[in-house]
Amino acid sequence: MNLIKPYPLTIGDTIGIVSPSSGLAPRVPHRVERGIRHLEALGFTVRLAPHALGARGYTSGTPEERASDINSFFADRDIKAILAMIGGNHTNQILEYIDFPLVSQNPKIVVGYSDITVLHLALQREAALTTFYGPALLPQFGEHPELQAYTKGLLKNELYSFHFFDF
Repeated sequence: MNLIKPYPLTIGDTIGIVSPSSGLAPRVPHRVERGIRHLEALGFTVRLAPHALGARGYTSGTPEERASDINSFFADRDIKAILAMIGGNHTNQILEYIDFPLVSQNPKIVVGYSDITVLHLALQREAALTTFYGPALLPQFGEHPELQAYTKGLLKNELYSFHFFDF
């Protein structure tokens, strides 16, 4: 399988935040704000998906709503990367609603881990998209008052070989 590599991310680009699973974000707004500040300090613009701050039981929205956030960010030419808010347990519920042809036609950087692995595997299999197993907004960008050197280094080392950015 020939995988599609997403277009390079450069300083000033917009990163879209989605929550394909957990609805934890509204319970820790200080982490959301801190995570956004850290990304902005690195030179990026951040946009939250409509349901990224949602809480519907254990998830951030219905499967259709969560998939709609992802689909809309793939359709939006201003969004250059999609970053998960956090993992969870319910990403598998959204797969049937992801528009994989849209993903293939509009490749973007996708980053997340834990339950987001389900999304990584589906995007690879169904859209042939290269994705990145890496930090999420709440735990890595929003947890500590300062961005941890490990997280910054992980991003730099993981994405640098693709010449996305250097900070």
